[in-house]
Amino acid sequence: FVTITTTDKNGNETSLPAPTTVAARDGDNDGWVTVITIFLPVDLDTNAIYKVQLRPDGDKPALTYRVDGVETRITRPLDLTAGKIAKADAEFLEKSAPLKPSFEIGGGEDGALLALHWSTGGEAKGWGDYGRWFASVDANLSPDETASDSLITGRVAGDLEGLWRVIDTRNGRNDATTFLGVSANFESSQDFDNWDASAGVASWWYLQLHAVRRLGDMLRLSSDDAPVHPIALKLAADYVYASEREAGNSDPEDIQLSARLLWLNRVCTGAALPFMDARFDVNLLVDVGATWEPGGGSVHPETRLNLEFQPEKFKDADLSFALTWAKGQFSPTFADEDAFLAGLKLRF
Repeated sequence: FVTITTTDKNGNETSLPAPTTVAARDGDNDGWVTVITIFLPVDLDTNAIYKVQLRPDGDKPALTYRVDGVETRITRPLDLTAGKIAKADAEFLEKSAPLKPSFEIGGGEDGALLALHWSTGGEAKGWGDYGRWFASVDANLSPDETASDSLITGRVAGDLEGLWRVIDTRNGRNDATTFLGVSANFESSQDFDNWDASAGVASWWYLQLHAVRRLGDMLRLSSDDAPVHPIALKLAADYVYASEREAGNSDPEDIQLSARLLWLNRVCTGAALPFMDARFDVNLLVDVGATWEPGGGSVHPETRLNLEFQPEKFKDADLSFALTWAKGQFSPTFADEDAFLAGLKLRF
């Protein structure tokens, strides 16, 4: 028997209706279940804590498990904490906090900036339980004519990916989830004078390692227990099948290999800033990567560091003041860029 209760952020406990389905998976094909997935007939609250109780059924124990060849039977009710749960359709985006949609308005030495970072995804029908599709658009636009030549304040990029979850390992200390599949990509300067379209294979790795948690705690200036997000790592190999370059810019190589790492971490909770009465939560977003063109032997690094100051008063609105430093050789032309930007960011 399975009983499920939930505790919301206000401490209220509620018993949930019986599961519609309980799926058991033998991950290593040794005859023993390694993962149990419970499907409920109600929507789940991603901010709540869920508890699962396994109870005996007649002479059947609540749980039977084996460690080093020794079998153990638990005949008493067994309470398990499921922790924070996300809907299956949103699992990918729930793990990738740095990729959540946002809108930013600001500017810097390269001029004004309007930035929209949008992403969505869902279950891919007919692809099985682990198939997902995802789409994203990054539009960094500038109304300033001179600033639009920059690939930091004048760039558009879009991706459409069909991915399968191939690894899902969680042991409470080192967790890893991996998606692998195909992708179609488009990137361009703001005026579309320089653009390319490509298709290839991509893999996303979400790594919540013990070392990641330790590093996140070491970088925190306040003594709080804010969660450390997993590292998001993307590896891709793309074939550029169409492109256009204005005079003076070289054509891209046909094959491009790329790696990108994103990590969002709380630096300080309730920080006091000079000359301001309000308190702020401070987050650091690290976005680093590189693109390698094997044909020409060129490696193009990219670095973006984003420091977000989120007022505690507007915490529920996800509004923040953001400082961004970007430096590197940004696609599609891989021109050298270096800029410091400041603006207001709203995640949604």
